Amino acid sequence: MTGDRIEKLFFMIELLDRVTAPSKSAVDSIKKIQKAVGNAAMDITTGTTSIYGGFAMLEKASRSAREMDKALGEVASLGVTDAELKTLGKAAKNFALEFGEDATAIVRSAYDIQSAIPGLGEGALAAFTTNSSLLAKATKSTADEMTSYMGTMYNIFEADAKKIGQAEWVEQLTGKTAKAVEMFKTDGPKMKQAFESFGSIGAVMNVGMEEQMAALGVLQGKMGGRQCRYRAKKFLHQTRHRRYRAQP
Repeated sequence: MTGDRIEKLFFMIELLDRVTAPSKSAVDSIKKIQKAVGNAAMDITTGTTSIYGGFAMLEKASRSAREMDKALGEVASLGVTDAELKTLGKAAKNFALEFGEDATAIVRSAYDIQSAIPGLGEGALAAFTTNSSLLAKATKSTADEMTSYMGTMYNIFEADAKKIGQAEWVEQLTGKTAKAVEMFKTDGPKMKQAFESFGSIGAVMNVGMEEQMAALGVLQGKMGGRQCRYRAKKFLHQTRHRRYRAQP
C-alpha cells in the first residue's frame, strides 16, 4: 500500500516538475526516503532471520543438554556415583568431538556396560564405554556388539582385569582385538561369536588372551560353530603341553 502511494506521489511531482524546476529536488528527496525505507525493511528482515536462527541453535543446544542429562540419569539409577558420571560425561563429549559421534548415545551405551559388569572401579566405566565405541569403529561392528563383547571378555578374564586394573585392561583388550581382526582378516562380530562359543575354556587351561585370540582368529575364518570350538580346544591343549614341556 505504501509503495503505491509513493509511486502516485512520484507521478504527481514529476508532472509538476515540468512546470517548476524546484520540484526536482523534492523528487530526489523522496527517492532517498524510499531507499532508506527499503534498506530499513531489509535490515529488519535480516535481523528477524538472525533472531530465529539464534533461537533454533539455542533450542538445539538445550535439547542436546536435556538428552545428555537424561542419559546420565539412567546410568545413575544403577548406583553410579556423581564423580563417575562426571568422568563418563566428559569422556563421551571428548570422544564425540574427536570422532564425530553422538555423545548422548555413547553415554547410553554405558548403561549396558554397567548392567553387565557391576562393581567397576574408578574411571573404568568411562574407559569401557569409550573403548567399546572405538573398537566398533576399528572392527566394522556396532557399539552394542562391542559392548556385549567387552562383557563376555571381562567374564572370561576378570582375574587379569582386576590384577592390572580394569581401565588399563580394557585398553589392552581394545588394542589386541583390533590387531587380531586386522591380522586374521575377520571382524568384531565374528571375534565376539568365537569367544562366546569358546567360553572360558582357554582361561581354565591357563592360556593367555593373546594365544586364544590367535587360535580363534586362525580357525574362525576356516570353520564355524562346534568344529571351531573343538579345533581351538585341541590347539590350546597342544599349546599348554608345549609350555609344560618347556619348563625347566
